Amino acid sequence: MINKRIDLTSVLVFIILVFWCTVCMAQTQAANTVPKSTETTYTIGAGDILEITTWKEPDFSREEVLVRLDGMITFPLINDIQAKGQTPTAVKQKIEDRLKAYIANPIVTVTVRSPASKRFYILGEVMQTGEYP
Repeated sequence: MINKRIDLTSVLVFIILVFWCTVCMAQTQAANTVPKSTETTYTIGAGDILEITTWKEPDFSREEVLVRLDGMITFPLINDIQAKGQTPTAVKQKIEDRLKAYIANPIVTVTVRSPASKRFYILGEVMQTGEYP
């Protein structure tokens, strides 16, 4: 009877340990993976300030480019480009495509310096009024 009880206790402890290890590994794996639905990319809006750098081409680089209210930006030689509603990567690709007429292999970087379009204001009878990101 004692041998059966020891064997049953050992089996029960083993099952609990396996279950615990499985739960811990599942939690660790879930914490390390980001579901695709939560992966977001910044969308440029009117009022944002962009920095556009063209590698080895200072004439085609700008430190501050304002996204106008109509959603367009102006860039040398290629005129207006729609930026509002686009990601920085999409704007980069548009600029590179248009610069190919003037530069052999343009490498452009678009950085959002000031995300001014992503702000809201609280007014009225509240403790802290003001502008918030």
